[in-house]
Amino acid sequence: MAEELFSSISYEKDRNYYTEVLHAYFENIYEEIFIRKGTDFSNEPLIRYLRKLTAYPHISGEMLLEQLTSLLRTLINFSEEELLQTQLSGILSFTQQYVHSADVFQLEKEIMDSNRKAWFVPSFTRDLINSGANFKETITHIMERLHLMNVKSSFFFFFDKPVIHQENELAEYPDEIYLAAYYHDEKSVYHEPGKRPKVTTANGFSSFLPKEHSHCYTSFILFSGDEQFGLLLCEVEQKDISFMQICSLQIGALLHFIQLNASERQIQKELQDSMKVIQEQNSILSYISEYDDLSQLLNRRGFMERASHAIESNSGKKAYLLFGDLDHLKEINDCFSHLAGDFALRTVSERLRKCLPKDAITARLGGDEFVSFILTDIPDFKEQLLKNLKAESDAFNAVCDKPFYVEISVGIYDFYCNPQMDLTDILKHSDAILYEEKAKRRSSIKKV
Repeated sequence: MAEELFSSISYEKDRNYYTEVLHAYFENIYEEIFIRKGTDFSNEPLIRYLRKLTAYPHISGEMLLEQLTSLLRTLINFSEEELLQTQLSGILSFTQQYVHSADVFQLEKEIMDSNRKAWFVPSFTRDLINSGANFKETITHIMERLHLMNVKSSFFFFFDKPVIHQENELAEYPDEIYLAAYYHDEKSVYHEPGKRPKVTTANGFSSFLPKEHSHCYTSFILFSGDEQFGLLLCEVEQKDISFMQICSLQIGALLHFIQLNASERQIQKELQDSMKVIQEQNSILSYISEYDDLSQLLNRRGFMERASHAIESNSGKKAYLLFGDLDHLKEINDCFSHLAGDFALRTVSERLRKCLPKDAITARLGGDEFVSFILTDIPDFKEQLLKNLKAESDAFNAVCDKPFYVEISVGIYDFYCNPQMDLTDILKHSDAILYEEKAKRRSSIKKV
């Protein structure tokens, strides 16, 4: 049985250990059932042995259950005393339940671990970007978050300047790399630039790693595009290496993001010392980057920034998100020209401005999509807004001489602001409501 169960274990020491555990399991049964005739028999010793056997990942739970069941049934069949058969049958039933439960528990653990990792990567990326302004806080935050994902220790080494990898050319590496930060023994340490310990070919990485006992580290190159920033050494379990590879790619992208931010801050400092005319030009560029020229509403970027800030600043307050879609824009463009389509988009924009509160954050996301964030505690606000939009639409189309109707389908989702909310998720809820409303629109916008 030991040969069948443990032959795939690489280390002889482990094979011998689990063989002894298996022997101890049956020795306990022999001693308690066959010698002592089951007097004051307890499952506790069996639990200890089974716990060790089921906890080792390189022992198949299915094969273990099959082998134990086979031998216990053999003992039952060869036992002539009814009492022995009853006691052995009880042990068999208990063993089957325990091993099966251990398998189920392990599966649940793997599912939970998978879900945790699936959740971790996007939240990890979001948190990194949000904390990207302060490099020390960012690196410390990264190490602490990695520790939460069972990375026992981590060491960040950076070059003075990123190494550029030219296509079809060998990269030229500097003679030094520096220990910027590390997490070990429940403690985070950060070294400021200019005070970072230097790693050379003479002292090597290992001179900076813990020496109180042996460790096994996996290295991950930190890069983004053609820029390599350094490397990360992690004490991580083998099963989590592929997951850590994903995290290292995110960290590389973040380092690039921080570098761009640093360059941007330098440019902003220089711009502050520039002439007034340059400041005015920046103001114009900022407006262009946040507003849609055709509708004179905010664009996607302007909306996401302002609406996210509004949600964070108004925790607990009632809010609505309107998601609208100009009906049949493609038909208007195809049948009456793109100028007619532009007219319809401007008309919808004016109608939204007229019906929505003045402090609403309203935008054209692109194409035929419109969105608005409204803070209000007015009773029946949603129903009243839909009524007003319908009335405005009917009134306009009644007097408009265009050969088509200008109408908008909208979905309105209500919620209470929470700083932890993801605006993208709220948009999805509104879009789902809009999808249902679009089913009620006209089949064609042409006036008969």
